[in-house]
Amino acid sequence: MHSTGERLVKGRKQKGLSLKEVANSLDLTESEVSLIEDNQREATPYEIEQFANLYELNPDYILKGNAFKDDRDNLTDAFKSLAPEEQDDVLALFSTLRKPKQ
Repeated sequence: MHSTGERLVKGRKQKGLSLKEVANSLDLTESEVSLIEDNQREATPYEIEQFANLYELNPDYILKGNAFKDDRDNLTDAFKSLAPEEQDDVLALFSTLRKPKQ
């Protein structure tokens, strides 16, 4: 299972952002962002929201690896919040399912 820091690194790289760009956007130092990504400093709930908004990710995904906010979320939104390689894994899984006989 991936950690919060690993999911934040994925989100940053997915957006093509540097540590400096993230730090400037979130009003943090590069060192603080690095410590959070390295799981040496826990991000505050407010910082998690800021990361989620910047990376266009679900805060629950960042914290727990869970793409669903609650039971009312639809599958499309959950899928979009996954990292590209995780989307590929989901698509590969669905491609193995058999079509129903008609």
